[in-house]
Amino acid sequence: MELTTRIREILRGRGLSLARVSSQSAVLFGRRSRYFIPEKMYYEISQLRRRPSMQQLVTLSRISGYRLSEWLKVFDVSLDDIPRLQLILPRRHTVLLDTSVYDEEKQVPWFVERGRLDEIGKICPLGRILAHGPHLRAAELLARSERQFLYARVGQDDAYAFPEIAPGSVVRINREAAAQALGSLGPACSKAVFLAAHGPRLHCGHLRRDREGRLALCSTHFPFSHIELGSGNGVSILGVVDAEIRIVTNQGVPAAVSSSAETEAAADVRLRATRLNTLIRTSRARAGLSLHEASKFSRSIASLLGNSRYFAASGTLSDYENRSRAPRGVHKIVSLCVLYSMGFWNFMEAAEFPLEQLGSDHIPETVEVSHSRSKPRNLNRGTVGAAGNFLRDFLEHWREIPVFLQGALDAVTGLKNLSLSDIYWVGADQTPIHPLLVNASLVAVNRRVKNPIRPNRKTLWEQPIYLILKRDGSYLCGCCTLDQQTLTIHSRPFTQQTALHLRNGIDAEVIGQVTAILRHTA
Repeated sequence: MELTTRIREILRGRGLSLARVSSQSAVLFGRRSRYFIPEKMYYEISQLRRRPSMQQLVTLSRISGYRLSEWLKVFDVSLDDIPRLQLILPRRHTVLLDTSVYDEEKQVPWFVERGRLDEIGKICPLGRILAHGPHLRAAELLARSERQFLYARVGQDDAYAFPEIAPGSVVRINREAAAQALGSLGPACSKAVFLAAHGPRLHCGHLRRDREGRLALCSTHFPFSHIELGSGNGVSILGVVDAEIRIVTNQGVPAAVSSSAETEAAADVRLRATRLNTLIRTSRARAGLSLHEASKFSRSIASLLGNSRYFAASGTLSDYENRSRAPRGVHKIVSLCVLYSMGFWNFMEAAEFPLEQLGSDHIPETVEVSHSRSKPRNLNRGTVGAAGNFLRDFLEHWREIPVFLQGALDAVTGLKNLSLSDIYWVGADQTPIHPLLVNASLVAVNRRVKNPIRPNRKTLWEQPIYLILKRDGSYLCGCCTLDQQTLTIHSRPFTQQTALHLRNGIDAEVIGQVTAILRHTA
C-alpha cells in the first residue's frame, strides 16, 4: 500500500483529514513551529521523498491519539531496533542497555512443554523439554516479569570483574541487593560483583572499603589494579551483578588495567550545555566513542537497517552536542540512541518533547491482527505430556523474561537462525566439570564445530568448551581434547574429579562447541 494512502486511512479512521490536522497543528504550535504539519505533506512524502520530522510525528500522535511508536512504524522506523542494535555494536566501555519493549503488542515466539521432567537428564537438548507453541503478545510476557533489573554490556576494556564476569558479557543488575552487599564490605575484595558509576564511566567489578569509608574498585585476578572511587557525589553504586550471558568463543584473558589511566579516564566531563546536550555528551563519554568512531558505527547501523538516513557524519554528531534543539531527523535520533546506549524516552524527555500529550491508542491494521492482540493466552497453555512445570519453575527461578533480548539472540550467541536444537538445558547438573557451568541454566552450542583442537592457551578461561554425548545417552559439558582417536574430557580444577578418556565415535562424540552460557553469578 502506498504510504500516503496508508496515512489517509489512519487519519480517516479518526475523522481527520490532512487539512484539518494542519489547521489544528497551527492552533496548537503556530505555523512557524517545527511541530507544524503543512498541508502539502503528502506531496513532500510522495514526490520529494521527505519524511516528517520527529516534531511533526509528535504532532500527529497528539492530534490523532495514536501512539508515537506506531506512527514511527508507519514510516518503517521500529524503536525496538534500538535495544537490538545496542547489543550488536562492540563496546570498549561498559554501558547500560535500553531494556524497553516499545511495541508491547508485537507477537513473540513462545513454547509449550512436551515431556516429563523425571525423564530428563542432567544435561539435555531444550527441544526435548519444549516445543514451539503459539506466539504471545509481548505485554503478556512482560506482565510475568518483575522488571526490577538493569542490564549492561560489559566493555572489552573493563576487566575488574574477571574471571567471575568476562568482558563482552551481558549482565543483569539487581538493584535491591546493593544495600546489603555494600553493608558487608571490608578491606578485602568483595565476593559480589557490583556495577559502579564513577564520573561518566561505568565499571563492573569487585569493591572494597578502607577504614575511612572510601570505596575502591578492585580485581581478584589483577590484585595490583584498582580505582579509588572515594565517597563523594561522583560515585554511584547501581547494583549487584546476579546473572550473566557469557560469550565463551574467542575469549582470551584481558590485560591488566592501569590504575592511573583509569583514574584520568573517569574524571568528570566538563559541560556547558543544555539538558539534551549534557545527555548526548555524557552518553558518548560513557560509551568511550570518538566522533569519528561513532560516525563509523552509524554507517554500520545504516547498513544493517538498509537505510542511509541512519548514517551521521562526524560534523553532524558534533553539531548535536553543541546546539540546544533536538535533531529533526527521526533516523538520526534512533542512531544516537543506539550509538551512545540511550533510551529513546530518556532522549525525548531530555529534548523536552511534550510526552504527556502523546496519543496512547493502537493504530488498527487488520481484523486478524486486532483479534490476536486482544485475545488472552496462558503461558502454559497446550502443555504436552504429564505434570510438566518446567516453564513455571524456570520463570520463578529467573524472575523475569528479558523480552528486549529476543531480536539480538543470534548476535549474542554467535549462531545464525538460533533454534531450540542449538540450546541445551544444563540446570540439573549439580556437579559440572567446568566452573562456568556452576549455577548455569542454558548453553548455546555451535553444532558445526565437532573437532576439538589442542588449545595453545594456558588458562582454563581461554580454552573452548564442548558438549559431548556419551554412548549411554547422557551428556558432558566441559573442556576436551582429541588425540588421535582418544577424546579426553578434562576435570574441573581443584576437585577430586579425574580426567575421562573415551574412544571418539565409539564411547562418545562431540556435539558441538559452546558459544554462550546463561548463568547466575550471585
